[in-house]
Amino acid sequence: MDTSIYNEIHDFLLNGELPAIEQKRRKIRRMAPNYRLKDNRLFYTGPSMQSMRLVVMSEEEKKSVLMECHNNPGTGNHNGVRGTRNRVVAGYYWPTLNQDIAEWVRCCHRCQMNDPIKTVAPTLHPIKVKEPWEVLGMDLIGPLPETRLGNRYVLTMTDLYTKWVIAEPLKSKTAAEVSAVMTSKLYMFGMVRKIITDQGKEFVNQVKFVKVLVVP
Repeated sequence: MDTSIYNEIHDFLLNGELPAIEQKRRKIRRMAPNYRLKDNRLFYTGPSMQSMRLVVMSEEEKKSVLMECHNNPGTGNHNGVRGTRNRVVAGYYWPTLNQDIAEWVRCCHRCQMNDPIKTVAPTLHPIKVKEPWEVLGMDLIGPLPETRLGNRYVLTMTDLYTKWVIAEPLKSKTAAEVSAVMTSKLYMFGMVRKIITDQGKEFVNQVKFVKVLVVP
């Protein structure tokens, strides 16, 4: 796991240090606005700076995150690739996140034991996206252990073009609370052409609401 570029971004944000190689200097200056330091740890914020995801800097730390988000009965509970990814991206970041999660779940002994019958996966049809903030993928994570502010769920909104993720804490997953967050983000960043969900009732109950907000 090569984290040298993140160590260099950390040093640049901390004290302005840059490597001697000009190509690396340009790369760090280009990437640095998407990161912040807090308590001497590097966090990925993305262009919007709406959320902070801890940058995982070592194999040991990556293993700890995957254990927490997949194996831990209280926070992961072996919820497969999609559920594990949603939990990871809500708080953490590293470049090979998607591949590592898929491999972790594939090698998970308990998951394989609980899925003894292998079926042929249906053909996947890629979603055509031509520009940022055109199509959003939305999902709910939870219930999770309650925070001191009373939040037990996380609503994720993923821009399918840039893969940028917004994660918002929720006290419940009622349609009213979900729609309030959706409204605020769509009015903040603009309307979209399509929203893709897993058809959970908290989303289905807002079908008319979504049709009003998306661009025809």
